[in-house]
Parts: sequence; C-alpha cells; structure tokens
Amino acid sequence: MRDQIIAVMVVAVLALMIAWQTSDTREWRKENKALRREIARLSKHPSTYEPEPLPYMQRLYADDE
Repeated sequence: MRDQIIAVMVVAVLALMIAWQTSDTREWRKENKALRREIARLSKHPSTYEPEPLPYMQRLYADDE
C-alpha cells in the first residue's frame, strides 16, 4: 500500500513537471513570435523605430524643459 502511494505521488509530480514545461514552452513561443514580427517590421521600415525613453530622461513636471 505504501509503495502504491509513493508511486502515485511520483507520477503526480512528473505530470506537474511536464505541464509546467509545456506552459513555459508556450510562453516562449508566444514571445519568440512577437519578437520575430517586430524584427520583420523594423527590417521593412527601420524609420518606425522609436526607443522607449529612459526613466532619467522623462520630464517630471509639465513646466520642465
């Protein structure tokens, strides 16, 4: 009986690990797809690239120049 419980626990842990890996793989694929699309867009129209302003370059108040 004890061996069966241990076997079930091992199978459950393995199933969770496989599910976790699968979800990570899906996230990586989504991110890679988005990056490939952005690279393709920039390679066709490089003038559309606008870098994000760095935090220390942002204006704090409306009257700052």
